[in-house]
Amino acid sequence: MKKDSYLKQIRYESWANNSIIDAFMKASFPMESTHQIISHNLNAFSIWLKRIKNEEVTIKLWDTHTIDELSLLNVTLYSDWSNYLGTLDDNDFYKKVSFTFMGKKASISIEDLIIHLINHSSYHRGQVIQQLKGKLLALPLSTYIAFAIETETDYKS
Repeated sequence: MKKDSYLKQIRYESWANNSIIDAFMKASFPMESTHQIISHNLNAFSIWLKRIKNEEVTIKLWDTHTIDELSLLNVTLYSDWSNYLGTLDDNDFYKKVSFTFMGKKASISIEDLIIHLINHSSYHRGQVIQQLKGKLLALPLSTYIAFAIETETDYKS
C-alpha cells in the first residue's frame, strides 16, 4: 500500500532531520549557512503541505527559524504530514498539485512531490553534514539504512 510506504518515508524524514538538528545544536561554532539550510529543508516540507491542502503559505523558503524552533517545527511537520497522508487512499497519490515554478505554471502528483521532497532533503542534509565536519566529535547518521536499523525490528540482529 502506497500510504504505508510514504508514512514510513515521513517517519524517516523526521528521524533524519532530528539527527541533523541535534548535531547542529552540539556543534562548536556552527556556520550561519548551516542554520539556513536546516531551516530551508523544513520550510520546503511546510510550504508544500500547505499548497497541497490549499492553505495560505505564510513562510518563505529561505526564512530562518531560531534554533529552539527547529526541533519543534520538525515534530510538528511529522505530525501534520502523517495526519494528512493518513487521510489518503492509494489513488489520491496520483492527484496533481498546481504551482508556479520559475515563473511558469506547473503541476506534479502528490506521489512525485513526496519523492522530490525526500531527495531534496537528503541533498541538503548532506550539505549540512559537510559543513559540520571538524565541528563535532562524530558526525550524525542520517541515512535510511541507519534509520531502518535503529527503528525497525526486522533489521536488528
